[in-house]
Amino acid sequence: MKILLSGSLLFVSVVIISCLPSCTKEKIVTEVKTDTVTVTIRDTVNVIPLTATQILSKYKWEVYESFQIIHGLKGDDTTHYLKGVVNTVGGGVEIQRLTFNANGTGTYIGGDGLNYTATWLFTTPDQQNMKLVTTYGSSSATYNWNLISIKDSAIYQTTAAYPGTLISSKWIPTND
Repeated sequence: MKILLSGSLLFVSVVIISCLPSCTKEKIVTEVKTDTVTVTIRDTVNVIPLTATQILSKYKWEVYESFQIIHGLKGDDTTHYLKGVVNTVGGGVEIQRLTFNANGTGTYIGGDGLNYTATWLFTTPDQQNMKLVTTYGSSSATYNWNLISIKDSAIYQTTAAYPGTLISSKWIPTND
């Protein structure tokens, strides 16, 4: 019986020893991951572009640059005005001002320093042509502006002023 007990003890010992590695304590690690979500909030502002009339009536305008090409009997002559730089056009360009009201009226300060009343209207559906009439007392002058481009920062126009003369100008908003 001693052998049997020893053999049984030996067998149980071998089983216990062989099971020890499989009975090791596991370390359980709980890893918590936090997802980062970036939320960008944007205010959407729908910008509605101003109409040509709204731009015209938004500012008082002054001549920034003007070219005149005059075809005469003795040849062609070109004059140029660039605000603060050159003036071969003649006097008064630097004081000219135009104000457009949305109702088709306005004011014009001429190169002579006089205040004129004005009326204006687009003469084509694409708003690239305009009739501008300035009046002082009983005298008036009509200007037919062509090839008009109206931007928030400038008006570009070209006019066949009278036979043989072409005027092209850029008007900008003035601070006065």
